[in-house]
Amino acid sequence: MTDCKIRQHIVVFEQEGQVIAQYGKQLLTNLSRDLKLAHGKGFSLSNLKQFRQFYLANRNGATVSHHLR
Repeated sequence: MTDCKIRQHIVVFEQEGQVIAQYGKQLLTNLSRDLKLAHGKGFSLSNLKQFRQFYLANRNGATVSHHLR
């Protein structure tokens, strides 16, 4: 699963399009655990929070390289 897909999954599917999950902070904690089991390193709670923030700021699909131009 790519970073972009994870960002989108967190906001669109897990949070139902909302900026934050309505049922508490456990969402990212549980998702972090599940992704680490399935895919290995790189899915810490802090990374998932950053993925979510980046997606919310760039819903149009822009990447970091788009901002560097």
